[in-house]
Amino acid sequence: MTNEKIYYKQFINSVRWLIDNQDIQGGWNVLNSMGCKYSAMAQGEGVSVLTRAFIEFNDSKYLNAAVKASELMLKPIKNGGTARYVKDNLYFEEFAKLKPSLVLNGWIFTIFGLFDIVKLSDDKNYADMLNITLKTLEGELVNYDCGYWSYYDQCGHLASPFYHRLHIAQLNVLYDLFHIKNFKVISERWESYLLNKFKKAKAIIFKIWQKIKEPG
Repeated sequence: MTNEKIYYKQFINSVRWLIDNQDIQGGWNVLNSMGCKYSAMAQGEGVSVLTRAFIEFNDSKYLNAAVKASELMLKPIKNGGTARYVKDNLYFEEFAKLKPSLVLNGWIFTIFGLFDIVKLSDDKNYADMLNITLKTLEGELVNYDCGYWSYYDQCGHLASPFYHRLHIAQLNVLYDLFHIKNFKVISERWESYLLNKFKKAKAIIFKIWQKIKEPG
């Protein structure tokens, strides 16, 4: 978009890091400090970068690495992956632990990565999984709405103003990509919370209280 070389250089550095640090399972072990090995968000973001590297350089090693990362991303958590399958639903966990947390922004970043691999792969399974997790997310959005603000996860943690704005932006992108009306409805509702000074103040006060209560 800008033709600035500094951004291109950092892109190349990121691609190189992803290739050099991808393990035999296809993952990037970046969350040891959080008590888990893999993250669906990290896998999805890695896929997004690698698919763009494949387009830029037309080198199959980047697409192969993206596919490998996607396979781990879609593997059930109990089998060492980052996906949670419950009946007909598919959830992605930013923190891939046995106990669910379902961080919203991490789930959506994972969807972006899955969408990128769908565009470059002939594997119908990726498209099927994308449709399933989009349907799951659409139905779960009600659990991220406290009535005056958005939740960061499904453990009762309120989003900070930064993450609340990020949720709005992510939902707008999802609507632009997939034209699912509920994504737009919720983004507009959360935007109205942000513009309401009383709801915003209430959210900030409650978030501060949560941070004091749970400093970790």
